Amino acid sequence: MPALYRKLGLSFTYPENWSLDEAEALDGNRSVAVYSPDGSFWSVSVHPGEARPRKLVKAAIKALRETYDELDAEEIEDSMAGRRLVGADVNFYCLDLTNTAVIRSFATSGVVCLVLAQADDRDFAALENVFKAMTLSLLQGFGEAVAGEDDGLDDDELGDDELGDGELGDGELGDGELGDGELGNGLLGDSVLGDGGPNAGLEAPRGENPTADADDDE
Repeated sequence: MPALYRKLGLSFTYPENWSLDEAEALDGNRSVAVYSPDGSFWSVSVHPGEARPRKLVKAAIKALRETYDELDAEEIEDSMAGRRLVGADVNFYCLDLTNTAVIRSFATSGVVCLVLAQADDRDFAALENVFKAMTLSLLQGFGEAVAGEDDGLDDDELGDDELGDGELGDGELGDGELGDGELGNGLLGDSVLGDGGPNAGLEAPRGENPTADADDDE
């Protein structure tokens, strides 16, 4: 049976042998992460309704780019559970391994959520559907989409600077939507608890969280 998380105005399911990290929530941030036994993770952070999904995605990409030198990002627009999502699929090297990070953001029920999932490429294919199932359960936890609800996606596209090799221009990501810690410590934490189950033995990158100090601007 999958485990159920129901706090912070969020509801989602996750594999029962994955460990829950609520350190950010205990620090007052609406953010929670779950880890596979060997370090792959899925996380969600909640932001005010005036935040813009694409700008949250840009902030997450920028934070990853500041940590990993060789990084490629592909803009993604998706739909799930009747809602539009915007995001990026990001590929980079860590500890001589290729890794994939999946970033998705959506607006619903007066808030904007940012989902970030990551695994090294040896394990990503096996975990991709697990990540999708967790995101789907999160969306379903908000109930059915309301006709005419502002999804926050009718703004400018991410652009080449955010997705290619170039750096973001000064001032594009200032103080605002992503406060310190909202993508906080623990998303790429060193320690993962739990054992056994279908996902035991997975290997994934460990180390400091590259998104811990990400900031965004309206």
